[in-house]
This record gives sequence, C-alpha cells and structure tokens, in this order.
Amino acid sequence: MAGPDAWDPGAEPRLAGQVFDAATPAAAGGLVGALVGLAVGGPAGALLGGAAGSVIPEVIKAMDAFQERAGESANLVASHVAELTGLSPVDLHLWAVGDERRLSLTAATMQAAFSSLDKTKLRALARVLAEAVEDDARLDLATLITASLADLEPSHIRVLRAMCTETPPKTWEESVARGAWLYSALRVRFPNLGEGILPIMATLVRHGMADGSGLAGTTPAGMPDDVWSITDYGRSVFSFLGQASVDDE
Repeated sequence: MAGPDAWDPGAEPRLAGQVFDAATPAAAGGLVGALVGLAVGGPAGALLGGAAGSVIPEVIKAMDAFQERAGESANLVASHVAELTGLSPVDLHLWAVGDERRLSLTAATMQAAFSSLDKTKLRALARVLAEAVEDDARLDLATLITASLADLEPSHIRVLRAMCTETPPKTWEESVARGAWLYSALRVRFPNLGEGILPIMATLVRHGMADGSGLAGTTPAGMPDDVWSITDYGRSVFSFLGQASVDDE
C-alpha cells in the first residue's frame, strides 16, 4: 500500500513557487514564488510531493537531495533574471501573468531550471527569459530556444561548443566544407562519448541546431562517415550558452 505522501492523481497540483520556496527557504526568500505560479502535477507532482512508502530509504534521500538542489537551480535562474532586467520579483511576476505567451515562456523556463543542475545551462535560460522581458518581439524565438536548452545535457553542450568554436580534427577527408564535422572527427575529439555521438547529434538536428542533410563521406575502408554543420539557429542557441560560460568564469 502506498504511503501517505504517494502521488494522488486526483489531488490538487502543487504550485512550483511553493515547491521551490519550500526546497530552499533560506535562499529563495519568495523570489521564485513571486516570479511564477506554475502548476505541477502528474509524475512530477509525485517527485515533488514525496516518495511512495515502498521506496528504499537511500533512494528517498537521493530524491530529497535532488529536490533541494533543484530548488537552488530555480532560484538561481530567477535571481539572474531579476539581476539582468533590474526588475523586482513582483514586477517580473506581473510581467509574466500579463500575457499568455509570457506566462508560457516563464513556466517553461522554470520547469527547465528545476530539471537541471548545470550552471551554464541555468544562466543561459535566465538570459533568454531576460531578453524576452525586455522585448515582447522576442517571445516566440525565446520559447523555441528555451525548449532547445531544456533538452540539452552537458554532453550536448560540450559538442555544440566544440562545433561552434573549434576546427575539426583531421581524419581521412580533406574536402569537407568549412565548419562541417565528420562523425569520425567527433569521435576523435570526444573519444569518451563513443557511440553516444549519434544520439547527441540526433538531438541537435531535431531541434534545428545542426544540419545533417549533407552527403555523408566514405572512409578509405568503404564505411559511411556522416557529416554535420551547425545552423544559424544553433549558433544563436550557443550564444546564450557562451555568455553563460563567461558568467561562470
């Protein structure tokens, strides 16, 4: 039988602001709660509301630790947005609820923040939202960029950074277009990722950050060697990550 804190599908969803403030009461100080009232239900509510009684204590402790760190992540994003825009938490909250697109972007930003512990990604999320706060014309693009950032893990960010800022290592091919990266070159640059290069590039392509539609090369052994290049949109996404990396230095 599930414990008293098990997720109840019929229960009222908890507000993300309440969850964030509860997770970091000393640090949050109501900042995140004032910024967004995002309803969290379903499986996420189960995580936030507590674990079922049958879960082993060690897993519960790990979940508690993640919840605490996630609250800190959300607070970091909210604090950085306030710092970049010069607006108070109350003003940011009023901005968000004044328009459905604003509220949707704010909610997506906080959801992404709550799911990440990577400071570079968190600061990038804050910069995207801050730019949208300054100019409503950027709301649509900011929503796309936020969705892309939400799907990026540190390994995606490392590969994206290399493809945007480095020269591909030479492998067997000399006629690849400038800025294009062969699969074999990525394997040389990131030997620890191994076959993981393919799903990483699939994510970048799916979000329009990389283009893999070019003809694949063929190695001297007769094996296909896929080739990708970063799109203008991918460089736009990276620009926020690049600025965030400077912040962390």
